[in-house]
Amino acid sequence: HSVTMLAYPFGRPRVHVTAEVLEAARRAGYEVAASVAGRGVRPADAPLSVPRIFVANDTVETLREKVLGVWDLIGSVRERMPLAVARAVSPADFDV
Repeated sequence: HSVTMLAYPFGRPRVHVTAEVLEAARRAGYEVAASVAGRGVRPADAPLSVPRIFVANDTVETLREKVLGVWDLIGSVRERMPLAVARAVSPADFDV
């Protein structure tokens, strides 16, 4: 069976998932790939950069909030940060 889905290692958009990485995934034949964007999927998301939620030692309630989109604003802010700031801030910095 061919493998058509990928989860980028670490996966932070613009930090680990760059234009070059997206092109390499496309050339390798992947159809869908997930990055760590910390927000839900939107209709405009490209198939090779579908966001996934960062989970690390979350309580059940925190995980529930993330799945329901309560934390989507944080992911949206991180996507718009200047690249230098995005590289310096880890997803865990936003966990409670």
